Amino acid sequence: MKKKNLLKNAMRYSAMYRIPIWNPFAGVQELLLAWHGGGLSCGSFVATA
Repeated sequence: MKKKNLLKNAMRYSAMYRIPIWNPFAGVQELLLAWHGGGLSCGSFVATA
C-alpha cells in the first residue's frame, strides 16, 4: 500500500468518525467506548454529562 493512499484513507476515516488525527489516543478511546459500550455507554455518558 502506498503511503499517499494510507494518508488519504486516514483523513477520510478521521472525517467519517470525527476523530482528530493529531490526537490518536482520544480517537482510540472513543472507538473503544463505542465498541464495548454500544448504545448503553453512550446513553449513560449523556446522562452523566
